[in-house]
Amino acid sequence: MLTLKLPGNDRDVENRALQDFLIARGRSHFPRCSQAVLETAAQQLARDRHAAFRDQVTPLPGQAEYLDLVRATLDSDPDPSAQLKNLQRFSEFILRKHGERK
Repeated sequence: MLTLKLPGNDRDVENRALQDFLIARGRSHFPRCSQAVLETAAQQLARDRHAAFRDQVTPLPGQAEYLDLVRATLDSDPDPSAQLKNLQRFSEFILRKHGERK
């Protein structure tokens, strides 16, 4: 398994460094994606990653889950406002990894 070292501190629920990193990666993979979708998905991943870290569940969700969430959101509907609604529904499933407690 490949594990990518992501920026920031997983103890920080906001983890702005991680969010900025993910938004930049999302923009390079999906240049036509709205900023709102990229930011909302990054915020959700940072919160889920923090929760997994806090609960000692590994592996932590990372860049792959973020990109999968953005891709699913973009494929769900061409309308950006509908994409944001779908993003909230998808995030319940995509960012939750089955893991093990440390």
